Amino acid sequence: MKRLAQFRQQQAGLGWTFAISLPAAACAQLGYSGEGLALVQEAFDAAERHGDYFWEWELHRLKGDLLLARSAVDEAEACYRLAATVAERQGARFLALRAVISLARLHRQQGRNDTSIRLQSLSETFAEGFDTDDLRNARLELALSAGIAPTG
Repeated sequence: MKRLAQFRQQQAGLGWTFAISLPAAACAQLGYSGEGLALVQEAFDAAERHGDYFWEWELHRLKGDLLLARSAVDEAEACYRLAATVAERQGARFLALRAVISLARLHRQQGRNDTSIRLQSLSETFAEGFDTDDLRNARLELALSAGIAPTG
């Protein structure tokens, strides 16, 4: 955290949104939603200040994860949808895929299946990279949404 504090002190511009997303992701995984949301907001503020919107999609996705941990389901869903929209607008299919996976997972947990078609069609646009975590996670989510037990 000392290096993060030094980076923050420098009022870092480009790259700060990515850098601050890393501890925010760790907070999401560890269940520190309050701290994570504060970091995500700091990153959004920096993005606005410096015009650095490259990592915006991931900030929305992370915010969704953190809100979901607080049982703010509707807000989390809105964040996942916005993350997918931003990634698609940026022409980043893998990043859109990651956001749609989060949305499909949420819908499956709610007993809904309305994102599966979008996830399937987005997954089918890839001609390579089938062994990447994102495409493996997409296949897993599609299988779970269809009620098929994962193998392997």
